[in-house]
Amino acid sequence: GDGHLGVRAVYNSLSGKLTATEPITVAINGQVQPATITHSLTAQFPMVALEPYYAFDLGGFRIMLGGSAGMLMTPTFQQSETTDVGTYTPGRATRNDTSGNIPQAGKLRFGIIAGAQYPLPLNASGTLHLTPEIYYDYGLTPMVSGLTWTVSALRAGASIGYTPIHIFVPPPPPPNGLHDALDPGV
Repeated sequence: GDGHLGVRAVYNSLSGKLTATEPITVAINGQVQPATITHSLTAQFPMVALEPYYAFDLGGFRIMLGGSAGMLMTPTFQQSETTDVGTYTPGRATRNDTSGNIPQAGKLRFGIIAGAQYPLPLNASGTLHLTPEIYYDYGLTPMVSGLTWTVSALRAGASIGYTPIHIFVPPPPPPNGLHDALDPGV
């Protein structure tokens, strides 16, 4: 069918984990040996957003293109450094283990979305449907002031929808006398 405009209200956690390894040399009991430090950073950017979109059907799929405008709610982080050999302090292979709110986190996030859905009818009239979907949300705005750190997301899921069927009932014909007065050929 023809395309249509719509808007979705969404919640998205926008969370992710970054890790990097650093090879080092350590001395344990006077013995020099190689070791690796793993730096870990986990960030969460919970967001509520509105996603205006344009959708059109293509071979049974519904293709959706649009934007995302969201408000970030208390972005947080957790970071640590872990060694694979020895310990930093007696009994502890982890240091710089800290967490909290992300300083200077942005308040708003904007993005571009593109995705596809495949509606599957759940009843004979086609009013109830299950719709698997996949989207890519390309982040446009920095997540932290002063940094170029943007977050993009690949999202997959399913929704259940209800679409009422509208039955067009034509108006009744005008009374005969009125019809004859309007149609001089009678």
